[in-house]
Amino acid sequence: MSVGLYAHRCVLGVSPPRCSRVSLASFSSRPLQAGIDLFKLDQRIAASTTLQEVLSEVRESHSDFRPRNAATACRRLAKYLTDPSQKTLKSARLGKRARAEGQVKHVRAFLESDQDKATFQLAIQAAKRTASGMNPQDVSITLWGFKKLVYKSMEVDAAAVQAVSEQAPRVAGEMVPEHVSNTLWA
Repeated sequence: MSVGLYAHRCVLGVSPPRCSRVSLASFSSRPLQAGIDLFKLDQRIAASTTLQEVLSEVRESHSDFRPRNAATACRRLAKYLTDPSQKTLKSARLGKRARAEGQVKHVRAFLESDQDKATFQLAIQAAKRTASGMNPQDVSITLWGFKKLVYKSMEVDAAAVQAVSEQAPRVAGEMVPEHVSNTLWA
């Protein structure tokens, strides 16, 4: 948080200032919108360890998503929906078989649940809605997530893909090699 100091002078006629007023203003780099801390929202989405946790965050907050939140949600959904068998193998090696099996069961249930499919579409629409404000990393991870989802036969709105893809030329000059690589792969 930063603090700014502003001084105001009251000038009456041609004489020197007769009064002055000092006000203190504070600014935060973490925006609050209607009581929602968008930075903490993004942290919760990124820290989600299951598909159900990501879907819950999307259900509760999709209308408040900013570009970073939408990009993170799409990336996490892609992570949990694309290859549960690999997660099962890795988790089984780490002694987490029960959790891994539960994740695979939830992914299978997701593929049959209309409510979860609708929540998934809310995340896609949030990405479409916020695309014009995306930075290079947001564009890159959103397109990466879309590609992973489409590769696994998930329905991703073509208009959402187009809206995010159209931002790539705008942010291309600011991309680091990883962003360029992910964007080209997508």
